[in-house]
Amino acid sequence: MKFRSPSFRARRMGRMLLSVLVLLIPVLLLVPSLAQPVSTVIPLVHGVGKRAGRTFVVFGYINTGPIAVTRSYGSANGMSPGDDILPNQPFFFLPGRRDFVWIAEAPHAPMVDPTPAPGATATPTPVPWLTWTLSQVRGTADRTTAPIAGKVYRGVWSRSESYNPLDFVRWPADSNTFWVAAKALTAQNPLRACLHGFL
Repeated sequence: MKFRSPSFRARRMGRMLLSVLVLLIPVLLLVPSLAQPVSTVIPLVHGVGKRAGRTFVVFGYINTGPIAVTRSYGSANGMSPGDDILPNQPFFFLPGRRDFVWIAEAPHAPMVDPTPAPGATATPTPVPWLTWTLSQVRGTADRTTAPIAGKVYRGVWSRSESYNPLDFVRWPADSNTFWVAAKALTAQNPLRACLHGFL
């Protein structure tokens, strides 16, 4: 029986551990990517409303994943017609269904839909007013989108009043700034945290 010195045994054990680590490293690098949840963010169109001759579209979304995700402005989070980033357009999406998240003005809403040719029975394809695209999933408002019931102009904002989606108010009182409610608001809701503004 050969005698092995402690240093020899230690070197041998070290080589064995190194071999095991070399085999495990690719697996350890692969596991996080496999475990990473896949989230799809689906835009929702809740309806449209008209206020003071302007048309607004109310949007929400569904994040199908278990964690919050971001979608950068651009092809992964864009508006059309036009490629502008609209006021209050979100880029951070909490998990689950989120209704009445934001309101966008649809400047192309007055566009006239094409009329069928004489004798044609087919219904013309609606012209899109505003489309929100999130990672190739689209939410579009057009003339077929259901209106959201809302009240008329409510005057100067008051802390003692409650407001429904698409109610709009003036604030500050001596300004020409209007704010549109994105969701039902009670008296304790602070104005600028819960209303979306349009000049």
